[in-house]
Order: sequence, then structure tokens, then C-alpha cells
Amino acid sequence: MHEHSSTKLTPVFSESEAKLFVMSIYISVGGLTFCIYSEKESIIQEGVLLFRKDSLLSLSEKISDLVFKNPFLTYSYSKTEISFEASHFLLIPPGIDTEGAENLWLQSSLILSEGEGYIEKFALNNSSINILSSWDIETFLFLKRTYPFCQIKPIQVEFIEGAIEKAKNLNNSILFIYLTKTHLLTTIIQENKIILANQYPCLEKNSTESFSNEALFFLGNLCKQVDTLDSIQFLELNSPFQEKESTDLLQEKLKKINHSQTN
Repeated sequence: MHEHSSTKLTPVFSESEAKLFVMSIYISVGGLTFCIYSEKESIIQEGVLLFRKDSLLSLSEKISDLVFKNPFLTYSYSKTEISFEASHFLLIPPGIDTEGAENLWLQSSLILSEGEGYIEKFALNNSSINILSSWDIETFLFLKRTYPFCQIKPIQVEFIEGAIEKAKNLNNSILFIYLTKTHLLTTIIQENKIILANQYPCLEKNSTESFSNEALFFLGNLCKQVDTLDSIQFLELNSPFQEKESTDLLQEKLKKINHSQTN
């Protein structure tokens, strides 16, 4: 069960015991979700640390505030993993050298907000394709300084890698989707190749109904642009980024559409 706190949580283990555990941190809109578990994947402690509700604070300042108040976040664990949701990403095909021109690639293809820019290139497992990702630069540099030996990776990388793994050895064309609290993530895998990958910002957050309807609109437009598509699958990821209620509702809507088309 999650513990909720906007200030401080007390760890149930000592600093010296931390080296026996793995810590995963997920950075979301409202705060940090963390999970500390043993090598056997038994959960030791998990919780949600909420950001201060101060509109004048930047994202890096909000994270810094939580790290300062919760020293256990920077204990020396056997392994520390940090996941975040990149603002934008681009797939870079094999053989293309982007060295030194990453920002140019992103800025020529995407509309970046103030403070956002290229942060890192990520190689996809079991693929020769790379991902260029953009996010708040100040926040990313703070995390790099605070966790110099930690793997800091966007959820989009985990999503596409998960889709590649699930579609392994399948010859049909599959559209994989994942709904976060802010985006609809999509990728199409055909014969172990990434045909496309994209994300769509979901702005209608007033209700699960409006949120799922907006995601359904994006999916409908995407399917119209694809010549052959054999199935749509919801990808399950072991992370708290998923917008669960809207995902469940979107699944129901798609089932009704499929049922009406087959009758």
C-alpha cells in the first residue's frame, strides 16, 4: 500500500541496509513515486512523495526539495533506476549520425517549450534504432548530478522495448498503445520492425470519459493512415505512469467498435 506525504517519509530500513536493495523512482506530474525492493523483488517500501504546491518553483526545484527532505532517496542502493515521461521523442533510423546535431534534429521536427531541449540519446534493446528525447534540461542535469551512476530513462523507451519484445517472432502488424496521465503512446511493430512510434498529448483531463474519447480520436486517425493492421494491443508496463481508469474505458470502447464491425 502506498504511503502519501508532501513532506517526509521515514524509511523502514537503515542506510547501511540500502546496499541490499534496488530503488526505482518514477517522476510524474504531481510528485515522485518510489519503490524499494530486494533482489528477489520483494517490496521493502513504496510510497508517493507529493511536490510542494508552489507555482513559482521549477520541476528541478520541486524534486530537489523532496530529495533534501528525504535523505533515503540518495542512499547507496545496489541499483537505482529513475523513469520519467519525456516531453517529446524522435526515432533515429540505423546508420544516421546525429552526433552534435541532436538539438537541430529535435527543433526542426518538434515545437519545444521554454526550458526544454535535447537531453540524451537512448539505444533500444534488440534494435539498431536510437531515440532522441527532450525534457526539461535543468531537471535532467540536476538528476545527473544527484545520481551520477544511475540509469535515467524515459518511459517511452521502456514502452517501445516492451512492444518489440512482445511482438518477437510474430509476422503480423500490431499497434501497441499505452495511456499515461498526459499522453497516448503508440508504436506499430511488423515482422520485428518498428514501423512508427509516436505520442499524442491528451488535454481532456476533466473526466475519464473525455480523456478516453480524446485517446480514441487519436487512435482512429492513426488507423486511417495505416494500410495494414492486424490487431491493437494494450501494453502492460511495471510502472505507475499508466492512467488506469481511462485505459480500462478505452479498452471497452474498442471492444464495442470491434464487435459492431464484425456483426
